[in-house]
Amino acid sequence: MPLHTLYLVRHGQYDEQDDGGLTKTGRIQADLAARALAHVRVGTIYTSTLRRALETTEAFKKRFPKVPVKPMHLLREAIPTAIPRMPDYAPRQRIRADRARAEAAFEKLFRPVRRSRVDVVIAHGNLIRFFACRALEIEPVTWVKLGSTHCSITEVVIESNGYMRLRTFNETHHLPKKLRTVSLAVLKQD
Repeated sequence: MPLHTLYLVRHGQYDEQDDGGLTKTGRIQADLAARALAHVRVGTIYTSTLRRALETTEAFKKRFPKVPVKPMHLLREAIPTAIPRMPDYAPRQRIRADRARAEAAFEKLFRPVRRSRVDVVIAHGNLIRFFACRALEIEPVTWVKLGSTHCSITEVVIESNGYMRLRTFNETHHLPKKLRTVSLAVLKQD
């Protein structure tokens, strides 16, 4: 049975004052995440078009120089549902647009394949948490309760019949404890 394995990698720590570029720590995290997947035969690397994701992708391009990289606007940061206890956090219009974009990204990437393949998706914490909820078929609003560490790796496997399994979530074994960072505000756009 062919399997489609997706490794979802959150971007590295970034400088909010510098247009979202990676910090020195973020660049180290990105290199360690790429190293953690170096043993995998990757078919395609998909990446958000935001700077912090593109800079994280650079570490993967060094490890996987022959693998095609596909920037996707659909993978940009999102607030895919209203946030319980903070209903005014984002305008409803933005939430609707972000949800539609997140759903479109999910439909495009999380699909069965005819021959087994592995892809890497470099994106943002909110979006990866949302994808995990969708893969588990639980209420998407649950994304708010899930953690997200910079350069963590989440693995989802899609079987040929479309059944999805979340193998790992927010895995950080490749990062020394001192490099396991999160955004200061859990709900902040990261």
